[in-house]
Amino acid sequence: GAQSERYRDLCVRLPADEDAAPVLLREVLAEGASRGWKLLSAVKEPGADVLLVTWDTSGSFAG
Repeated sequence: GAQSERYRDLCVRLPADEDAAPVLLREVLAEGASRGWKLLSAVKEPGADVLLVTWDTSGSFAG
């Protein structure tokens, strides 16, 4: 249904270089914003260099 497609989870692999991480995050956030998505949460997976980013896509016109 439409509800299940409203929220989109993205797994972002964080670079080993900590200086590169903010740049990567800015790109991820900019891409979401360009689609009209709203950022709900960004949670780092414990013990992993992975960031789980959850978007609310209700603001997008795609689909």
